Amino acid sequence: SSTLDVGRRPCPGAMRSPRAEAGTALPPPLAMDIVRQYGDLLRVGCMRVNNQVVVWEVGGTMEAQLTRFVQAMLDALRREPETCSLRVATLVRCVYWICKALSINYVLMDVLQAIRDRVGALCTIEGSEDAKNTRYSLEVLPGPAFRVSVAWLQADNIVHRDPRTAERLVKGTLSSIEAEFAAPPEVGEAPTYLLQLEFKRSIASKIFSAIACTDTCHERPLGATPLHVLVTPAAALRTGTEDHVASSLPCFVQLCDFLTFLPMPCRARASPRWS
Repeated sequence: SSTLDVGRRPCPGAMRSPRAEAGTALPPPLAMDIVRQYGDLLRVGCMRVNNQVVVWEVGGTMEAQLTRFVQAMLDALRREPETCSLRVATLVRCVYWICKALSINYVLMDVLQAIRDRVGALCTIEGSEDAKNTRYSLEVLPGPAFRVSVAWLQADNIVHRDPRTAERLVKGTLSSIEAEFAAPPEVGEAPTYLLQLEFKRSIASKIFSAIACTDTCHERPLGATPLHVLVTPAAALRTGTEDHVASSLPCFVQLCDFLTFLPMPCRARASPRWS
């Protein structure tokens, strides 16, 4: 089957106690994937989920941060009408796919290639080491489906460095990326990311911008700038191996931390690795 077991159980009528429950740990292979490849979000300490800000304690080992993050996200998803009745086995894998979808190791290379196609040079995304200037968000949509996004508050963060002189050349601004996918995703499919960019252009490039667009990322200018560019990673978000790992094995440490909702802007306590 192309979907996980998403059998329903009654939604809770009141806020659930944020205690660990049996079966709420990530299967060890998925936990190891996050720790080794997709752990960007763990060190941030907060994420907006619909109209709430979910926070978890940062610090300590990556495994400990993962445990606290998983419990916080599970409790948040259980409070959403669209996901409150999904089985635990589905929810824990959804947390894995959320981490993966927001990871530099999953999407950044495709983002940088799309930028390179337009500016003609290999660039990096600067400024994201300061997590105060980065915002992670998750929208839980009917379906259910997820819309994930990363927004950068610092301008001029698309930078090329001359390989001979190391001169720093600002090429533009990446304001945000977002993607939407079903919960759970279809096996073998990758979400399409919407990039909001603004490039610094020469006079010549402005004159010929109308004919410079390639077909690969379907660039659509909104007036002059910013641009919206669509990028689809080569790798699938859900490979199918996630469905076959043992879900009953514990992940590192018990899930026993608390979920906190704050009615204020997200203030990260550590930085992701988008650079």
